[in-house]
Amino acid sequence: MKFRLLKITVLIMILTSFLSGCAARTVAVASNDADDQTGYYQFTDALGQEIRVKNPKRVVALMGSFADTWQKAGGELLGVTDDAFEERGLELPDNVISVGKYNSPNLETIIGLNPDLVILSSETKEHTALKEALKQAGITTAYFHVTYFEDYLSMLRICTDITGREDLYKKNGLETKQQIETVINKNVPENSPRVLFLITYSGGVVAKNSECMTGKMLKDLGCINLADENKSLLKEFTMEAIMKEDPDYIFVVPMGNDDAQANKNLKESIEKNPAWNGLKAVQNQHYILLPKDKFLYKPNEKWGGRAMFTFLKFSAAPDKKGYLFLLISFAFLIVSALLGLFSGASFIPPSVIFEVLFSGRTQDPVYRIFMTVRVPRVMGALLAGSGLAVSGSILQTVFHNPLASPNIIGVNAGAGLFVLICSILFPGAHDLIPFAAFLGALLASVLILLIGMTSRMSQLLLVLSGFVINSLFTAGMNAVLILFPDAYVGAGNFLAGGLSGVTTDRLIYPTFGILGGILLSFCCAKGLNHLGLGTERAGALGMNVPVIRCLAIVIAAALAGAAVSFAGLIGFVGLIIPHGVKLLIGTDNRFVLPGSALLGGMFVILCDLFARTLFIPYELPVGILLSIVGCPFFLYLILKNRNRRDMEC
Repeated sequence: MKFRLLKITVLIMILTSFLSGCAARTVAVASNDADDQTGYYQFTDALGQEIRVKNPKRVVALMGSFADTWQKAGGELLGVTDDAFEERGLELPDNVISVGKYNSPNLETIIGLNPDLVILSSETKEHTALKEALKQAGITTAYFHVTYFEDYLSMLRICTDITGREDLYKKNGLETKQQIETVINKNVPENSPRVLFLITYSGGVVAKNSECMTGKMLKDLGCINLADENKSLLKEFTMEAIMKEDPDYIFVVPMGNDDAQANKNLKESIEKNPAWNGLKAVQNQHYILLPKDKFLYKPNEKWGGRAMFTFLKFSAAPDKKGYLFLLISFAFLIVSALLGLFSGASFIPPSVIFEVLFSGRTQDPVYRIFMTVRVPRVMGALLAGSGLAVSGSILQTVFHNPLASPNIIGVNAGAGLFVLICSILFPGAHDLIPFAAFLGALLASVLILLIGMTSRMSQLLLVLSGFVINSLFTAGMNAVLILFPDAYVGAGNFLAGGLSGVTTDRLIYPTFGILGGILLSFCCAKGLNHLGLGTERAGALGMNVPVIRCLAIVIAAALAGAAVSFAGLIGFVGLIIPHGVKLLIGTDNRFVLPGSALLGGMFVILCDLFARTLFIPYELPVGILLSIVGCPFFLYLILKNRNRRDMEC
């Protein structure tokens, strides 16, 4: 079942990358023979018009999806409708201008551009109304009707024939067709999942059958759409009807401009019903909210990887792949730990180390180097890396922010400030340091959470607020060290983030804190998956959002604080590792959290190994090396997400 849904996801991704969600179906018929002598190309459009064009350069497309298709065919554009900019985000030359909205194009602007071809939708009445006026102005018009992939392929065929770009037809059409056929041919029809596809809008909720873009995709992949079997769902949609059918999967797409009202109607009409939580799809986390810009509007070809991981979040949990990934990660962690134990500033053959250990010569320098330097250091790197990576993964889920990380939003700095204050107030009380670090990390996390909840700010502003809090706590640390220069032994190494001088005694309490926090986070994985859907969806799934959010914040703070208490202000582990894990196995926290723990530990062990061996006999704090790696990665994430609406200020 899960493997089949994975294939469903892949095909949906491929299809939606090339379909026009609200566009029209191409029934245009191209002539097999172009006039080689004159260079004209002739075809019949969706309205039955005989169209004859010759290498048009001044083209106006009255729908973003049509503009995209014309570009994919190698054509040049002169004018487009607003959705080409707003919804599709097409990369267009500066001289391309807007001719209005696709459902209300400006006739005067179109004629003023003096185009040699205008591409329109045969299913949009505002477009067909322009036919005679454009004809009288001497402008050639071509109408298309695109709903399914076959329609897109037909339109692309005509457009590439006009532009003479057969290579683009193969690249943007035939190659995709082959991928789709491969997925469909591998799909096993038995035990097909029963799905319910819903569209919610400001006026209510409606079920959709297979006669729509996403519905047909599901059908092609062997899913059984309940609205195909039970036609009454199309007319009267009630909670009783859903309970009777009890689908395996429920897909929902919001529609219209008022998302808040659409979500409110969905919640009031079905989600608040006590029976909702008893549905098979809800209990199995197969209640999937599809992004509107991917499955209702007209998606572009660039959202493939991101949409796949978003969709895979709950539709196809990668169980086998996830467990295999964890097994491989554990093996790599063991290898990295062995490298850390048997490598260092002093070269000691492993055979000598084993001989000294098993002979019990505790006064031997080899024994001391191994047991008092390398073992605590590798243990510290493992604990710090695991704790910070899991903490970062939790924070990214709680704040719905891919840029969240303990060091970026001030969690590490808060822990560091409280460590220094504790050293002043209770000198020599090393057992209190982990608890002080936890309180500081918790304070920073709560501040960020309160700021985000009260102001409903964008992701970027939330990160900027974290920078402010981080700067505040950092200033506090500097003030403490200036006023009390002897407050903390090795303060420079602490601020940079390093493991030099770590002893097993200092690791006792942090070990309990980090191991306990990681185990608790595993128990919260399902709740974090729900929380990743958004606050309203998580509540509809029966989750106590405030409780799970507060618990997650406490766990993240405990993990970060425990790591900072002995490793100092190590940064970027909680940013880099969770993203790497999600890239490899998706966003299911059942695998992301343990994967982050394993790879986080491995990552810091290896970075610390490089930091202490690259410049022998000098040693570089591992935090500096991590910053060198992490800063470019952070900038990459900002640039990668710069076009996302929720990143806007």
